[in-house]
Amino acid sequence: MVMGFSRRPLAPGDERDWVALLTAIQDADGSDEFPSEQDLREAFGRPDEDFPRGSMAIYDGRTMVGYGVLTSRSAAEPVHDMRYEGGVHPSYRGRGLGGELLDWAEKAAVPLHDDRHPGRPLSLSSGCLSSNAGAVALHEQRGYQPVRWFHSMVRDLSAAILGFSFLAYEGSEPLGMLISYEYEAYNAKTGHRDLHISLVGTRAAGRKRGIATALLTTAMSAARSDGYDQASLGVDADSLTGAVRLYEHVGFTVALTWTAFRKRLV
Repeated sequence: MVMGFSRRPLAPGDERDWVALLTAIQDADGSDEFPSEQDLREAFGRPDEDFPRGSMAIYDGRTMVGYGVLTSRSAAEPVHDMRYEGGVHPSYRGRGLGGELLDWAEKAAVPLHDDRHPGRPLSLSSGCLSSNAGAVALHEQRGYQPVRWFHSMVRDLSAAILGFSFLAYEGSEPLGMLISYEYEAYNAKTGHRDLHISLVGTRAAGRKRGIATALLTTAMSAARSDGYDQASLGVDADSLTGAVRLYEHVGFTVALTWTAFRKRLV
């Protein structure tokens, strides 16, 4: 344990400190995620989080300089792949805090897992921007293996018109859906009005029929007067369904690449 800092679980009331830390990390690493205090306040009510046992905040005096959060999955099919998210303030890197947080996460994950999926295998997944060489090296040193790459993709919509969420039907049978959101904190930080496409999916009967493309083009052709100028989404770069090619086909380009690391714990 690195000396000179205090540690405790994240709790309601920490939103301002947490946002300040995340903003410093994002400014240094070039992340495209900009949560607001309200977004973080809502996180404390999520059923897949156990903040008293599954979170850690590291403070230097009154300043939060590191954090870690564990998120359980609702199913273990067949492995419970628990997610870890954490980070260290750029001014405090190189002092061992990132390694301390990752070590804490591995220990804290086991009792949380045993409560939800007793007797099932457990792995821990963690992601980081591939450009953050320190975070990549830390995971490799701790025995994590890179298992997946994710792209953050964007499209300029200055000449397009946006919608929101849609269902695609054949007769009365639903075959596909698109769900999208708008995040005010992201808009304020970037100066764009962004439509974030959270999910695009088609049932097996609707695949290879252009339904996903139709949903995307419909969502990006509704009303230029609404003022949107950008759309964004995240995609598994190794997707077996050819998702990257689909999004590039409708005008998205890769903005950032994340690497997911995984380690078997139990």
